[in-house]
Amino acid sequence: MTNREIIVSEPAYWVEDLNGKIYDAIVRFMEARNFKQKDMAKHLDISAGRLSQILNSGDINFSYSKIVSILLKLDLIPHFDLENKADFIKKELEDYAYQSGILHGEVERNQNPKWGFNRRKSTLANKEMKAGKVIPLENVTNHQEPLKGIA
Repeated sequence: MTNREIIVSEPAYWVEDLNGKIYDAIVRFMEARNFKQKDMAKHLDISAGRLSQILNSGDINFSYSKIVSILLKLDLIPHFDLENKADFIKKELEDYAYQSGILHGEVERNQNPKWGFNRRKSTLANKEMKAGKVIPLENVTNHQEPLKGIA
């Protein structure tokens, strides 16, 4: 099993991924409407203290029902896809290789490949990607070796 397969097999990875998406959606909504935290809390029907906790720690920890309610109030549709893990990993590696420029031999410095890393809590891999470091193509196509920076 590759390091990436181990990572995507952890429930905490997916919880953090969803938390990051909700956090980003709240911040974008607030910024687009010039909402203060108290205005946003009222709009989402949560306490100002709870919104502050979300914005400071990223800890969403609501029921599915409340998450759906919040997303709808952000004008977002909560659409969840379920797919086979092996198919997901294969597609992710192909997408990463294409998006990161590995197939073209370079990575643009400001590129943001979709690997699901939370922007608030950068991982080593995300930092390396943002720094423009390239993961060798042989490590993407030959899954015997772990991907650099993904361990």
